[in-house]
Order: sequence, then structure tokens, then C-alpha cells
Amino acid sequence: MTRLSLLVVLCSMIGFPLRAQHPNTRRGFWLDFGWGYGLLGCSSCSERMNGLGGGITLGGTVSSKVLLGIGTTKWVKTVDGVYYESGTIDLRSRFYPSAPGAFFVAAGLGLGILSPAFTPDHEEG
Repeated sequence: MTRLSLLVVLCSMIGFPLRAQHPNTRRGFWLDFGWGYGLLGCSSCSERMNGLGGGITLGGTVSSKVLLGIGTTKWVKTVDGVYYESGTIDLRSRFYPSAPGAFFVAAGLGLGILSPAFTPDHEEG
């Protein structure tokens, strides 16, 4: 291997931040949203129902390690002409153990609804 090839290989192994990259900074207001596929069930139900779900959260930054917000989620499914929905509204918090890091722990407290009532299957005899 020539010295130039060795230099190219060594330089390609060295990581350095690009101009567009910067450390995580948390300040001001923030918005979080998403959608996906979810399951709905209960502890005594024989089956679970699948459907589409999504959510949105709006909040503010308390410090570089703590974010607080209010959010909502919704799940929907139609089965044999019956429309099922589940939703929540809650207060949410995120704690980042390391201020410049991306890892966080989330917690929240809120209320949820389910319509129509989702009950276990009952056998008629």
C-alpha cells in the first residue's frame, strides 16, 4: 500500500462534525407529531383490534434537560360498520440525563376515552 493510500484510509476513519451538524440544544417551544399502526385490547379480551393511530404534542423547554408539554393521541378502526375510537389528552414530560445527548426518559399523566365500549367477547348459551 502506498503512503497516499494509507493516508486516505486513515483520514476516512477519522470522524469530524460537518458544518450542518451541531450539538443538541433545547430552547423555546417545540412540536412533536407522528402516526402509525396500533393494537387495542384488554386484559380479559380474547382478541385485539388493529388500527391507525397518531398523536401530537406541543410544549416548552424548562431547561436544557427538561421539556414539558400537553399532548393528545387517537386510534380509530371500523369493524362491521361499528366505529371504534380511543383517545387521550395528557401532560407530558421529557428528561434528558445528558444535556447535549439525544437519549431521554418520558413520563405523563392524563385521561383517555374509548367509544363505543370495548368489552370482552361473551358467549351466549
